[in-house]
Amino acid sequence: MNYYCLPKISLNQVFKQVKDLSWVAGKAPFRFIIADSVLVQIERFHLSCKTRNDSSTIFRTSGYYSPVSKEWKGKGGAVTWRRANLPENEVYADLDDYAIDMKTAAFQANNVAFHYEKYFKAQ
Repeated sequence: MNYYCLPKISLNQVFKQVKDLSWVAGKAPFRFIIADSVLVQIERFHLSCKTRNDSSTIFRTSGYYSPVSKEWKGKGGAVTWRRANLPENEVYADLDDYAIDMKTAAFQANNVAFHYEKYFKAQ
């Protein structure tokens, strides 16, 4: 069995940061998984993207980050429109599986449930 001694590391040191773009993690325990490649597994945390002019957050998400490919594979979470002054409990999207190329500020979700009761009444 191999043992690895890692220095004390912050989760934000794990994510990719490039000029004018950074992905930032809320405080959350994480672990390294070493299989075919190295992955970082994180559960139930807030993941934010910050650029010079904007920011967005995926709340209560979980997933795996590959430091080699700089990709995040997420499961679950919610996105709100709080920045647009819309109430978080009234306007939000629940995510299913999604992926992020962490060299960019964009992400894609396979399935999304959008909630805005003012326009879409709950069934």
